[in-house]
Amino acid sequence: MRILTLSVLAALLGAAPGARAEGTPPPATQAAAPKPDKAAREEMKKKGADFRNAQKESRIAHRKEREEARKAFKESVKGLKGPEKKAAEEKFRSEQKAKQEAFEADMKAKREEFLKANPELAERWEKHKERREAAKERCKANPEDCKGGNKERGPESKKEGKKG
Repeated sequence: MRILTLSVLAALLGAAPGARAEGTPPPATQAAAPKPDKAAREEMKKKGADFRNAQKESRIAHRKEREEARKAFKESVKGLKGPEKKAAEEKFRSEQKAKQEAFEADMKAKREEFLKANPELAERWEKHKERREAAKERCKANPEDCKGGNKERGPESKKEGKKG
């Protein structure tokens, strides 16, 4: 025995194509049905955004600490003169450079750890990086293409499109 679908049954009964029987809901559209991996993708985007924001906050805090240390050092050096002052400045610079290098190494380690924990995000970021590098190469080869805007549309079409 053959199973008939609603559309075949409707065609056999002489209904117009696309017509529905009374009381039947319209067929679901693609827009109404969420993609099965959309939630996972959104979660991945959120994780990435949270990580980038945490890194940004960390950089801002580190910069503030460096600025405060520099101001405090300037105040403490005011009374010194000559070789004492130069020695203190050199010591301060070397300490600040060591702190900066340690901070950068820590940030890099945190990033690597995060990307190991989120391989799909690492893959996605790698693709973005490759695209950016390819775009830079294209711009180096032909700078005229990289001035921005759409050549076909041009700046005058913006004015025309906004009339009305």
